[in-house]
Amino acid sequence: WVKSPHEAIEDCKINEYPVVIIDLMLPKLNGIDLAEKIYQNTGASTQFAFISGVFKDKGIIKKALDKVP
Repeated sequence: WVKSPHEAIEDCKINEYPVVIIDLMLPKLNGIDLAEKIYQNTGASTQFAFISGVFKDKGIIKKALDKVP
């Protein structure tokens, strides 16, 4: 568990995680942008699962797949 998007990015530079679960609604950086930054550091070795209880953008799935393969 991390407390901020920045902490998640730094932690993923040090530790290898096969799966990262990210809330789409984060402070200062949305979940897709966070996943993109983590993906740039880890490449295809990390899979992402996105969650959100309130995100209402219907195109979010396509946006996520476009940014993080």
